Amino acid sequence: MRSVSTFGVTVGRIAEDWESQRDLGEQAVTKPERSASHRCPRSRVLLVSAVVSAFPCGYSAVAQSHSPAPVAAPQSFETASLKLAPAGQAGAASISPWGTHQFTAANVSLGVLLSIAYGVDSAYITGVPGKLESASYEVVASAAGNQGLTYEQVHAPLQKLLAERLHLVVHTTTSQVSGYRLVAGKKGATLAPAQDQGEQYAYIFKNEIKAHSITMEVFAGLVAAAVKQPVQDATGVEGKNDFDLHFSSPDQPDSNQPSIMTALEEQYGLRLVSSKVPVLSLVVDHVDLVPAAN
Repeated sequence: MRSVSTFGVTVGRIAEDWESQRDLGEQAVTKPERSASHRCPRSRVLLVSAVVSAFPCGYSAVAQSHSPAPVAAPQSFETASLKLAPAGQAGAASISPWGTHQFTAANVSLGVLLSIAYGVDSAYITGVPGKLESASYEVVASAAGNQGLTYEQVHAPLQKLLAERLHLVVHTTTSQVSGYRLVAGKKGATLAPAQDQGEQYAYIFKNEIKAHSITMEVFAGLVAAAVKQPVQDATGVEGKNDFDLHFSSPDQPDSNQPSIMTALEEQYGLRLVSSKVPVLSLVVDHVDLVPAAN
């Protein structure tokens, strides 16, 4: 059985990690050039820019009939720099959008890099030494021949980079944990197929999920961020859709918005069903704090 997608939960916890490390209150996961324009003064906003069609933890996006054949993932970056971020450096962490030939990450923790490299929710990563929990890193890496990199295609080269520069040694396990299955309601799902198959994006606000041209696997991950538990897509829905889901957050009991459970059913004919779901865990056996020379 394939492991459940937990990317949305990972995104949520990445922001929490940044808040605890940087004490900045609001953070954004975004294209660096757009980060300032997407800050929210009263609630945490997470922006996942150019969400990939390939999703972590064993899921693959459903290919559409007109999609080109996938390009083989590179096993290593052509050029790569990995170094510790300067101590006390201000500014929100950032990760480059998928689909370009370059992968960059600034002010990110080792947990974030491991989440990206292995497609594992940071809550299921163990063995990271305490001295590394507060360390931040910067990565600038490029694929050969200007090949655009999806999320999935970054896995192998980033794993190799971490092994070479941080002498990372890990092993994985799969366990059954409490979570949800996302299923179609009794009357079937009522979705909005994306008319424009161009740039994909997803915004996660405190009480809204807004996304364009994403698969149900990706949407399940975003819902996971809102409910803070793994969510497995079991809708059987193929293709890409647009979403604008409005719901109340647990800390807004007086909100006139419905709960996310009710909102999913009323707005999109979808339901969350409590279930045990398979989740991939990563155990760190060895890792260095300071990267080897670039």
